[in-house]
Amino acid sequence: MQWALPELDRRPSLYNVVQNGVGAWLGAALAGLLSHRRRSSGAGSRRV
Repeated sequence: MQWALPELDRRPSLYNVVQNGVGAWLGAALAGLLSHRRRSSGAGSRRV
């Protein structure tokens, strides 16, 4: 991955750790929201 994004540091910095954590939480929240919306909108019809 280093060759594709040369601006990335070889060793993780604290800022990078925080960025990854925030990205993971946002991704999990978005997945939960989409899952909840999908379940509530399709309550009457079941897809298999």
